[in-house]
Amino acid sequence: ATAAVGAGSSGAAGVSGSSAGAMAAAAAGGAGAAPKLSDLFKPPPGLAFTGDWESAVAQAAQQGRWLLVNVQDAEEFATHRLNRDTWGDSLVQDMLRGTFVFWQVRW
Repeated sequence: ATAAVGAGSSGAAGVSGSSAGAMAAAAAGGAGAAPKLSDLFKPPPGLAFTGDWESAVAQAAQQGRWLLVNVQDAEEFATHRLNRDTWGDSLVQDMLRGTFVFWQVRW
């Protein structure tokens, strides 16, 4: 589940994308070596805010940005697809970095 929190209007727009680049990057780990499944579905490095909820809220308020929260469940495959296909997409990442403080949490 993903939610946006901020001052302004309520609600959030959905975004989708694909990330062949994430798969190619994972595959580039070794010549001829098959990529690890865990590498294909891990969250993109450096995208999510690291810290607790209160710190994420404070950071968003300080920067005047929306806080986009992504609650993940390791048992739910859709969670892993979000990391690979949506959050791993360079266009989505650029939009997130320019507009949101992005915070992921495991449930």
